[in-house]
Amino acid sequence: MQVRMFALLPVLVFLPATAYAQSVDFVTIQARQEVNDTTPTRRTIPLRADVPVRLFTNGSAECPLGYTVVSGGYGTDSGKLTVRDTQPWEYSGQEGWFVTVEHAPGTDHWFNVYARCMRITSVGPEPESADWTARLRNGNTIYVVLNQLSTNHGSLQAGATYKVTYAVSPSGVESFTTEGPDYHSRGRILTATYSNAQLASQELSLWGARFRFDSDGTVWLIHGARATDPQLAGQLSTTP
Repeated sequence: MQVRMFALLPVLVFLPATAYAQSVDFVTIQARQEVNDTTPTRRTIPLRADVPVRLFTNGSAECPLGYTVVSGGYGTDSGKLTVRDTQPWEYSGQEGWFVTVEHAPGTDHWFNVYARCMRITSVGPEPESADWTARLRNGNTIYVVLNQLSTNHGSLQAGATYKVTYAVSPSGVESFTTEGPDYHSRGRILTATYSNAQLASQELSLWGARFRFDSDGTVWLIHGARATDPQLAGQLSTTP
């Protein structure tokens, strides 16, 4: 028998916006539905249905667990099968495509249900998600990677990583303690504390040099007291 009718309908799927690499796998699932005038409706795996005359029969194609249905449709060998519904479905975490047909009197027929399924898996490390201000305020250590500085800045070495902790004194004085290589002493590890930045303004101080960071952990070097024309400096990290 030759397929005379086929429909493939899309489903809108939003992909997550990430900076890390991902692998997208597609699979097409087909479920064959037999239509017979004399045999009662029955279901097997995959779904197989015999459709009594003038009755509605449902067919579905199920995506594998972990896959999202992105499109689907149907195909039939006969114009005597009237498609009444075709749409995606989801139940208990599993998705697929659903078709309902009405069977007109006639000989044996069949229809197929198709589901186009997609799975997204990361193939690299996910970007760190952290509330950097809360992390510092709670006493956690963060690391500032100055991999965007084109030249050294004071004692700070371009490309180096610096360990930073934050504290507030009983009188409310904020301080940032920084540990890392001192450019002027040929890379000797130096630890020093400065109090010239405000964490509430998403600022931190590395040996007196003020930096600003955003929610993604991007770090800019602040030039001057008014923080105009900041220079891209690097990235925050939870690990060295």
